[in-house]
Amino acid sequence: MATLEKIRQRSRLLILVIGLAMLAFILTDLFSSGNSFLLGGVNVVGSVNGDKIDIQEFSKRMEEARASYISNTGDQAFNNVTEKQFADQVWNSALRDKILGDIQESNGFTLTEKELFQRIITHQSIATNQSFLDPQTGRFNKDLFKQALANIRDNVGVEPQAADIWKNWLLFEEAIGKQSLTDKFNKAIQMGIYYPSALARQDYFDQNDSYQAKYIALRYDVIADSTVDVSVAEMNAYIKKNAKVYERKQEERAITYVTFPIKPSDADRDQLLAELNELKDGKILSSPTGVNDTIFGFGKTENDSLFVLANSELPFDGAYYKRESLSPLLDSNIWNAPAGFVYGPYEEDGMWQLIKVVKKMVVPDSVRAKHILISVQGATRAAETVTRSPQEGKQLADSLFALLEKDPSQFEAISNAYNDDAVAKTKGGDLDWFEQRSMAKPFADFCFYNKTGKLGFVITEFGFHIVEITGQKGDTESIRVARIARKLTPSEATLDDTYTMASNFASSIGDLRLGATAEAAGMSPKPLNSVKAFDENLAGLGNNREIVRWAYKEETKIDDVQLFTVGTEKYIIVQLDKIYKKGIPTAEEIEPLVMPKVLVEKKKEMMVKKLADAAKSATSLEEIASALGMANDQIRQQQMGFSQANINGIGGEPAFVGFMSGLKLNEIAKPFGGERAAYIALVTEHTELPDPGFYDDVVKRNQDPMRTRVTNGLFDALETEARIKDNRAKFY
Repeated sequence: MATLEKIRQRSRLLILVIGLAMLAFILTDLFSSGNSFLLGGVNVVGSVNGDKIDIQEFSKRMEEARASYISNTGDQAFNNVTEKQFADQVWNSALRDKILGDIQESNGFTLTEKELFQRIITHQSIATNQSFLDPQTGRFNKDLFKQALANIRDNVGVEPQAADIWKNWLLFEEAIGKQSLTDKFNKAIQMGIYYPSALARQDYFDQNDSYQAKYIALRYDVIADSTVDVSVAEMNAYIKKNAKVYERKQEERAITYVTFPIKPSDADRDQLLAELNELKDGKILSSPTGVNDTIFGFGKTENDSLFVLANSELPFDGAYYKRESLSPLLDSNIWNAPAGFVYGPYEEDGMWQLIKVVKKMVVPDSVRAKHILISVQGATRAAETVTRSPQEGKQLADSLFALLEKDPSQFEAISNAYNDDAVAKTKGGDLDWFEQRSMAKPFADFCFYNKTGKLGFVITEFGFHIVEITGQKGDTESIRVARIARKLTPSEATLDDTYTMASNFASSIGDLRLGATAEAAGMSPKPLNSVKAFDENLAGLGNNREIVRWAYKEETKIDDVQLFTVGTEKYIIVQLDKIYKKGIPTAEEIEPLVMPKVLVEKKKEMMVKKLADAAKSATSLEEIASALGMANDQIRQQQMGFSQANINGIGGEPAFVGFMSGLKLNEIAKPFGGERAAYIALVTEHTELPDPGFYDDVVKRNQDPMRTRVTNGLFDALETEARIKDNRAKFY
């Protein structure tokens, strides 16, 4: 009992101790997981209206996007796409899912299984798939489709390939479902767009009505910018008045950079020329045994293609070149030279080269031939009915070629029976006359580098060809050359020297500005004043995501300097100049954007006042012109209407055109400040249009485009109003 009493007396202390232990456990779990209610989830890519997008979910969809890209393009190395492009694709899809999904769900939009099934079987990739077509009717058979799907599903746990196919099928089904529901939703939205006939009537008169106007125009550009003073206060007032235009929706950074291009040195050039001369002349390797080993040069090698393969950055093409096809530099040096002659090293097309004369021959200008094409499944332009494998195709072509070697007279009969070139088949395989560049290279090489009557076997991307040359016209002297080509690239020593220069420059900046230091050194610094967190391409630098990520790191402060490497092309020195927060910018931040606008506003005030002063005691445009020191022939006349918004000799002035449409006849209007000039005007003539009373064509002309635009417009509006937080820049 005494023990229980002591426990009761200390119960409050125990509760406190247990509570602290639990709190410590919870906090430990939170911090170890990387999440905090106060700090925000570090594993959260973003959120839409408070609904978080977790990094695991986002990464999964990124993997799916990459897999889909590889499947569609075959680009497994992602040479033609960047990580940011995948992130943009997945992010935009997630935004649509969350923003439109909430709207669709709250308004009762659903997709039944029957609707989904119908959309799937009418999808082109399903409806036209040969596996699901009835062999008797050639039409889509849904039972065959269901059976194929069931077979894949039932083998998921048995065959790894079936599991992959089933996974891709579920992704496809999900995508079709989302798109179908969106299409259903969009159709409902579009049908809600109605263009009233009263509005159509007004549009008809706006587009066809016109009036004759007389006006005096005072252009703003006659006032020199240097004569107009603009204060910081005036620019800030203009920004505040046009806050929606200039409001910064997200943080931005301003940076300045200079580049140190990595260029090959004279020593690099001399080294490359020495290597090429050694390849040209060969070399002797001395041996301790006294028996030297001779390595033959380019001119004496017996296998040009292997020599080129081992020593050149360009492949051996084996083609014959006409005189005009080679550089004029080579004309006098190799055309009359014997086989085996090597010219160079010389520079052409950005590469240092050796060129060897291999063989000369007369090549026809055009050839006539006939062929039998044995196509295989997957070959270029192969018909869907072609199902033979490459091995089967080669076996068939070999047997047919053997028959024709024994009896060439069977060519037409065999062509009629086996030729997969549908056009040539109707003509016994004849291809008529053709030029060398019009055929696949292996095919053309055979036809132009052999004599009339030659029967041969050629393989191209179209399949296996049995070819007979039936005619040749023209005879142009041509030359076959072998070429060793090397790019002049910077050596390791040059890379190190350039890095040292860039590093020393970065260190010399210290507390100074990069721009001033660069200019003092005779360099040209480049400023970038609006770098956003998820930018990828930077003006003058191309794809440089790493620079952007550095500029947005929490530890990167204003005036910090960083050196970046772009492969073997250049080093970049970057300084962070400013950090711009979200919200309304100041005049100092966007002066180049605002200054021209304020100048126009001040010039507008000056010109409008000038017109108003001239019009105070005037009763006609002629008197106003006289008061302005203008001749009467400077009073302009123009037919105006809503269908055109240009003022002759001035440019677009839609607001002035609209202003004129509301004026009474022969009544001088008050001065009007347009975008390019100030005006004082009157309408001298207005012809009333008859009312046709029928506007269906106007309704259709306006309603159809509006229905097309409304779906994207709706999403854009919802996106603008949504509370979106984008943290992708932290991850990608």
